Amino acid sequence: MSPKKRPRKNDRAHSTRRRAKAERPGAVGRFNRERMPSYKVSPLLEALHLVPGPLVPIYAVPAAWHQRASRSQLGTCVIVCHQIAGALGHLGIAAHPVAATATVYQRVANGPLQGWKATDTGSGDQAPVVTDQGTTDGHMVIHVPEPGLVIDATIVQNLTILEAAYHNVGYSVPTVELIPPGPAPVEPVEFVYDESLRVTWHLQAQWTGTMNRLLDDEELKRLAQHGATSLARDALNEMNGLLQDEPRLDVLGHHRQVDALLLGNTALPACD
Repeated sequence: MSPKKRPRKNDRAHSTRRRAKAERPGAVGRFNRERMPSYKVSPLLEALHLVPGPLVPIYAVPAAWHQRASRSQLGTCVIVCHQIAGALGHLGIAAHPVAATATVYQRVANGPLQGWKATDTGSGDQAPVVTDQGTTDGHMVIHVPEPGLVIDATIVQNLTILEAAYHNVGYSVPTVELIPPGPAPVEPVEFVYDESLRVTWHLQAQWTGTMNRLLDDEELKRLAQHGATSLARDALNEMNGLLQDEPRLDVLGHHRQVDALLLGNTALPACD
């Protein structure tokens, strides 16, 4: 497909990008362990123009999710992961929710706990518990086999990360870590925030089916499906704005479905 053909004009796609250029995001409000911090523009969305062209569609989806998440109730990772993976699927990019345990390490400078303090998000070495109320003590991430990425949109539920996010909203954005392409990794995956904060994931595919039982609830299943389509639409709007504002034509030519959607040769399914 020729990259010379310009994407269709989409006025909605420009709104968030213009706000991003006009104002810097920042966390406001008192700490609330049940809610995301408040911000006007997601730092991940603001940085989308810096992402290499082939990765823009992949980053655009968690960025679109994070843009919506300001001051939102911290929800279940299972729904969010299925929404993001489903949205990437609508863009023709294979992505799979996978059960995982995340261990957050925070450097403690002084006192009796001097060194690294570790806190887990997930069920650790035990099988996750899924309740009839739609909750779980497990954790879930998204694995993208090609080009090889692990995305964690809800690591901010970890209290250490959440507290940091109320001081610097950048800590609340979904993490995207490059890994070797192919099957979900057996070895730990590490993401370094800075010199005092890092996180390690152990992907536990054997418990993904247990976590997915949350979607046996028809209402939650519809929420995941509707959210996937809606997120894909938001991500396309942001890419369209990026293409027209920059223009970043290097976004085209890497993902056939993304090209077809941006150029108007196909369309997303309707949101019910």
